[in-house]
Amino acid sequence: MVSPEFQIKSSKADIAKSTAKILSELPVEDLSVEEVEIEDVIRKIFTQG
Repeated sequence: MVSPEFQIKSSKADIAKSTAKILSELPVEDLSVEEVEIEDVIRKIFTQG
């Protein structure tokens, strides 16, 4: 059985609270917290306006 995957966007200031809420309310098997690459942010700004 394949587990569903989710991507949630949160500010750095709220990441601890967001992570704690997820872990307390859902059956989590694996959790990864990643920072978006600055190049991706700049690309998004220039391509999407």
